[in-house]
Amino acid sequence: MERLTDTAREAGVTGPEALGRQLAVLFEGSRALTTSVDNPRPLADARAAALTLIDTATARTA
Repeated sequence: MERLTDTAREAGVTGPEALGRQLAVLFEGSRALTTSVDNPRPLADARAAALTLIDTATARTA
């Protein structure tokens, strides 16, 4: 999670700690769900959600 937060901070987003936590939840949750349902689709869903979070966070700083 620290690496995600550091990357968000370096990108200059508003609320890098929150974004780092949110991305970590998506990453860990999608990996767990992928394993439990034996289907890679949650990874693609998490990627789409992460892009939305990143787009929103970067739009707030523009």
